[in-house]
Amino acid sequence: MTEADSLSHQIPQPLPHESTGKEVWKGHDTAPIPYYQNPPSASTYTESHANQQYPPASEVVEHKDSTTLEKRVCGIRVNILLIVVSGLLLAVIVALALIAALLGNKIASIEQAIPSFASGDDVVTAAPEPPDNSHSTTPSATSTAHQAITTHVTVTDYRYIGCYINDVDRIIIPSTRRTEGKAMTNQACAHFCGPETTVFGTSDGNKCFCGTEIAERAIKGNEWNCNMQCAGKVGVMQEICGGRWFLGIWERVAK
Repeated sequence: MTEADSLSHQIPQPLPHESTGKEVWKGHDTAPIPYYQNPPSASTYTESHANQQYPPASEVVEHKDSTTLEKRVCGIRVNILLIVVSGLLLAVIVALALIAALLGNKIASIEQAIPSFASGDDVVTAAPEPPDNSHSTTPSATSTAHQAITTHVTVTDYRYIGCYINDVDRIIIPSTRRTEGKAMTNQACAHFCGPETTVFGTSDGNKCFCGTEIAERAIKGNEWNCNMQCAGKVGVMQEICGGRWFLGIWERVAK
């Protein structure tokens, strides 16, 4: 039996009706369409496939989908990721430039607000000595740039002569008599030093140094270096007791 004959036996066959004797198709009103209308013979099927040409295996090129060749990082295409990162970097650079500009303007405004201090202009000038019948020694205490941080006080029998740079050996000599305290003022320092003292100085807002002269190595600084208010006058910036490593020095007035 040929392959075609075998296939023909698989096609549904009509069955005779019990009463009419007519041929009917089981489960259908009409004959079903067979899978093979004209089934090919085995020789025809074999010959058609034998004549079909296929490329050799060496010439078969694997097809690759272009989308699979795109590189991705965390599920994001690399080119899109580069664009996003570049945008973020540009935004950061612009923000830093704006911050630098604002800081520059702020620094410039601060520098303009603070006047230049020349040592020759920052000298506190004392008033002329009073007549012999008066012991008032009120200094004029005027400074061309820093009237707000000069002493503006009167110390009995003394006059203020300036703000001097201090050192570890102390510029008021002899440097054997000194004190410090929370109630320090320039008048309190003068009272502590006593009548044998001709020169005294205050520093750090709470320290007092007594002596008879100023060392030759002493260097006068700018008045703004003496900027610490006296500990005994806390809360008001009306009396200065030297500064950090700077002495506000007072000299006894000759009677």
